[in-house]
Amino acid sequence: MPDTLPDGSAWPKISIVTPSYNQAHFIEETIRAVLLQGYPDIEFIIIDGGSKDDTVEIIKKYEQFIAFWVSEKDKGQADAINKGFARATGQIFYWTNSDDWPEKNIFGIAAQRFNELPDVGVLFGNCYFIDENYEILKLRQGYDFNTGDLIELNPIEQNTVFFRSSVWENFGRIKESLHFIVDFELWLRWSLKGVKFKYCPEIFAYFRLHQSSKSTQLQITNIRESSNLVIELKNNGTIPAKYYPQITKLFYRLCFASYWTHDPKLFWSIFFQYIKFSHRPPGPKLLVRALFSLGGKPVMSLVSKLKPDKGQRNFTS
Repeated sequence: MPDTLPDGSAWPKISIVTPSYNQAHFIEETIRAVLLQGYPDIEFIIIDGGSKDDTVEIIKKYEQFIAFWVSEKDKGQADAINKGFARATGQIFYWTNSDDWPEKNIFGIAAQRFNELPDVGVLFGNCYFIDENYEILKLRQGYDFNTGDLIELNPIEQNTVFFRSSVWENFGRIKESLHFIVDFELWLRWSLKGVKFKYCPEIFAYFRLHQSSKSTQLQITNIRESSNLVIELKNNGTIPAKYYPQITKLFYRLCFASYWTHDPKLFWSIFFQYIKFSHRPPGPKLLVRALFSLGGKPVMSLVSKLKPDKGQRNFTS
């Protein structure tokens, strides 16, 4: 890596926060991916929630290269990230979970883009989803967006995001009452405040899809939090009326996502919100699923087995 940026200025310090809890199988790969970036000025902070596995022993192997680490009980991922960035002193912030990792040399690319684009507050790129055997499952591609696009279909994969420390200081922290959509709430809050996001076409990171990241309960939590957040922001006037069409499209997607969880109570709560925003009767595809849901979880599960939804997938992806 060159000694300076192309314009001769110094490389900005990048502060990286990794929240962790009982991820001994994965965290070493994350640590090495950060430390082997070859970037000249990093501040690596690991906030572990009091892991009971070998996480602490793995961290200790690398502690001479880590600016700060702690292993203590916390209130979850959001609390850990907030704790980490409270200690950060860099000009650029980035967080990666302990089962994901950044692409090689991406820190240098991000720093150079920020230098070239002084009005941009947030950078994000593309991400490979992989399984536990490192097989690529899919490429999650981002794109440039407006706030309405973000509400309708979030194009940002969290572990690809770099942002200026000034954005965090002015518009952060993470909302600790949330569990699954902490990133979506943050991007939406920043976008509504006028922060400029910029998509980059490079691969920025890898997201590991494993058993603990695929549970139905996680999907249910995601759907509920997404629904509650948008309703709250609409009711308190944070989301302008011009974005209501995108809210309608979001709830249409959430109807199908909730149906796939085979939770009729969740489905109907989302369904009625969709009707409320759309001001029109549901289309035939959604109406059929509403009829099946009247039979409860057994009927919803049976129908899914007999005739799987072609579009069925995890809402998180």
